[in-house]
Amino acid sequence: MKERFSDKDVPVVARRELNFTKQEENESLVEFAQRIQIITGDGFAHADTTTRNQIATEAFLKGCREKMAAQRAMERNPKTVHKAL
Repeated sequence: MKERFSDKDVPVVARRELNFTKQEENESLVEFAQRIQIITGDGFAHADTTTRNQIATEAFLKGCREKMAAQRAMERNPKTVHKAL
């Protein structure tokens, strides 16, 4: 991502990508979580850990196929993707 966009554009592109990232049919929750964390790490490398965790957790829960499970996880207000699992 960094090779294709200037530093200031990377977070914007990453946020857009996260908004459209959904768990694939054959993708486990762990695999999906890893994919979200890679996008977040690349796109928000200059952000603090708390901010990156918040962005990743929101994107993970939004993109999960199991909407009821994601809703229950949101109610617990997890601080990291790992805690949302």
